[in-house]
Amino acid sequence: AWIGFVPILAVLPLLSRRGATILGFSVGFSLCAVLQSWFPGLIARFGNFHPALAIGLTVVLLVFQALGWALVMWLIRDLWKRVPMVVSAPILFVAYEVWFPMVFRGPLGLTQYRSLHLLQIGELGGASAVTGLLVLIGALVAETLWFRRTSRRWALGSLVAGSSFLALCLIFGHQRIS
Repeated sequence: AWIGFVPILAVLPLLSRRGATILGFSVGFSLCAVLQSWFPGLIARFGNFHPALAIGLTVVLLVFQALGWALVMWLIRDLWKRVPMVVSAPILFVAYEVWFPMVFRGPLGLTQYRSLHLLQIGELGGASAVTGLLVLIGALVAETLWFRRTSRRWALGSLVAGSSFLALCLIFGHQRIS
């Protein structure tokens, strides 16, 4: 999960708004399809639906959830020339995760249950803070890849700020554990 956002965020500046939306929808649909592959069986068994209808209902749910990803990627791409990705991506993704209605909530931050030092940031902002940190790392690496290709003055500043924030999170986590 720590590098999962890198390829997605790294190609966003190359895409049109439509391309970013299609990428977001594709990634969101694929991720949700894998994570919720158990939905059709659940719907068929406990809803007493025919398996084909259960699959259809699952696809409708997956499309709905993928629309949130499409919106987030469109916004990140649209803001990229004005706002550093290390600022916009974590804020927009956490906002999506918190406020976009879903059938079963499952913040990406929950995937980091083994990273004890970084999990301590959850004390301050819950699982969404850990999700924001995940996306921040991906955006930080994506911005680093783009830093050499751009002449934007804020690119170096955003890299320093993002790296400093990660270091502070690690220090905080170390202090809380010890």
